[in-house]
Amino acid sequence: MKLRELLFGRPKSPLDPHVFEKLSLAALLAWVGLGADGLSSSCYGPQEIFEALGHHQAQALAPFLILAVAVTVAVLSAGYANTIEAYPGGGGAYIVATNTLGRYTGLLCGCALIVDYALTIAISMASGIEALLSMLPEHVDVRPYKLPATILVTVGLMLLNLRGIKESIKLLLPIFMGFLVTHALAIGAALFSHSGQIGAKFSDSFTRAGTLSGTMGTGALVLVLIRAYTMGAGTYTGIEALSNSVPILREPRVATAKRTMLYMAVSLALTSGGLLLGYLLYGVGPEGNKTFNAVFLQRLTAEIPLGPWFVNLTLLTEGALLFVAAQAGFVSGPRAVASMAVDSWVPRWFRHLSDRLVIHSGILLVGVGAVLAVWFTGGQMKQLVLIYSFSVFVTFVLSQLGMCVNQVRHRKPGWPFRLSVNAAAFLLSSAVVVSMALFQFGPPILAAAGVISGLMVICFCIRLYYDRVGRLLGRLEPIRIQVESEPARTATPPAVDRSAPTAVVLVRGYSGAGVHTLLTILRTFPNYFRNFVFLSVGDIDFDRFKETHDVERLRESVESDLQKYAALARKWGYGTETRCVLSVDVVEEAVKTCPALAREFPRAIFFAGKLLFEQPSIVTRLLHEQTGDEIQRRLQFEGLTVIMLPIRVMEGSRA
Repeated sequence: MKLRELLFGRPKSPLDPHVFEKLSLAALLAWVGLGADGLSSSCYGPQEIFEALGHHQAQALAPFLILAVAVTVAVLSAGYANTIEAYPGGGGAYIVATNTLGRYTGLLCGCALIVDYALTIAISMASGIEALLSMLPEHVDVRPYKLPATILVTVGLMLLNLRGIKESIKLLLPIFMGFLVTHALAIGAALFSHSGQIGAKFSDSFTRAGTLSGTMGTGALVLVLIRAYTMGAGTYTGIEALSNSVPILREPRVATAKRTMLYMAVSLALTSGGLLLGYLLYGVGPEGNKTFNAVFLQRLTAEIPLGPWFVNLTLLTEGALLFVAAQAGFVSGPRAVASMAVDSWVPRWFRHLSDRLVIHSGILLVGVGAVLAVWFTGGQMKQLVLIYSFSVFVTFVLSQLGMCVNQVRHRKPGWPFRLSVNAAAFLLSSAVVVSMALFQFGPPILAAAGVISGLMVICFCIRLYYDRVGRLLGRLEPIRIQVESEPARTATPPAVDRSAPTAVVLVRGYSGAGVHTLLTILRTFPNYFRNFVFLSVGDIDFDRFKETHDVERLRESVESDLQKYAALARKWGYGTETRCVLSVDVVEEAVKTCPALAREFPRAIFFAGKLLFEQPSIVTRLLHEQTGDEIQRRLQFEGLTVIMLPIRVMEGSRA
């Protein structure tokens, strides 16, 4: 077995009729892979809320924030359930905003999503390491270990995801279930042991809140509540990821997605609200380098003989679940980047799938982004949470505003109710963003806004570049139109003579550039070739691998383009054949197919077009794949003659 297969597994065939069934996620696995992000936020979100209040105010205001958490989760989940219904093919914030609010709003949303998913991984890793280090004795200085451990685990999980989404989720399923069981036991025990005191505790909190209102003023008290609520905004993250990943769910996808959303919402509301209540009942506050969850668990089990073992086990599942939570970034992040690549906002090779049928470039991008985020912030949770929450709620605002537009535009039965749900989610998300800008304004918020703005500028420049090259290549279209209008040179084209000189032309799509390559062959080798064989490798990328019938549509499209080339060659009096193959790796498939053609046509010469820039730069090499050059290199080592014909990209009068 090759080292690559040992690390990432054997290749999967996208042409397998059962491949989607093998790759798709049932509701339970989707809950693990996508819901763990939201559920894991209970490990740091409630703590941020309590810390923002301070011990005295937390004892008075915690019940109001428990209610606010439950309401927020319910409203946002309902809003994204509507998104799933409206966009069953995958309705991430980028798709919704682009389709309803315009491509530039979609660009803003897409860039915020990239930051969101990179920070999903970063914050999960940093928080997970922090939870695990809470198990060490207080006298141990954990700071030197935190950053290296976070980066190491991030890289490991990135490599795991390159093997496949479903495989990585199955491996992490026991961790997820362990977290649920241990935290359900802890919260249940806290409620049971204080069952007769909860009412009195809430009554005391309301009394204290009234006293604070009289001392501070109602307006000031509300501002304190809002500030604490926005500090814990990370508690509500992870909900959007599901709507972006509907295509990888098991049929019926919408029903599976909505069931998964219900699991996510209920588990997040109960866990976060339960932990906040536990903090209130046990008077939890800062203690050394321990997390609030660690303090709560230690006080809960202080008189239980096996208490320390249970605490360590629960903290272990917390740390491990936070690693599982990074799955949402690795699952949905690459899909968001690939959607932007389809629209040419990022380099187009981000659409490509690996032989394991995952978006490998996107996985590497969000993984590296997470490592950089941890590196620049030093793994500081407060900074990461603020950057993360701000970017997430920007996407919430835009996607829910887009859904409001969608509801009004289409007006399907029951639209007024769905509109009210999406409007509530939009207003709630907007309030969080505004509150964060007012109360948490500082370096983290500026960093989030700066990174999103910087990404937008880069994406805009990439789009402008692709549009310019497209316009320049569009100048070749009159050539295609002209040759199509010419009369046939022979009434009956000759049969293919396999022993005669044959030109095998590698083409991708039917366009003026492809016709230009064909004419260049005729001009360079006049009256030499007797046959033309047109070979096209259909690229099964992210955009063409969402449904089973997408692959068949791609085959039909490729074959249709090949027949157009063949019609031109027959019209000019040449024997013609076509070859259509589909693959996720164009180079590998071409290298396998061309030697077989060379055996079938012994006097074959292989041709392909290559974009030739007057002033090549690192930009041209980065934004244009060197597919032709790689095919030429590989085939020449197979002993085949391969000629690259230039398609000159010229500007101004030279064009």
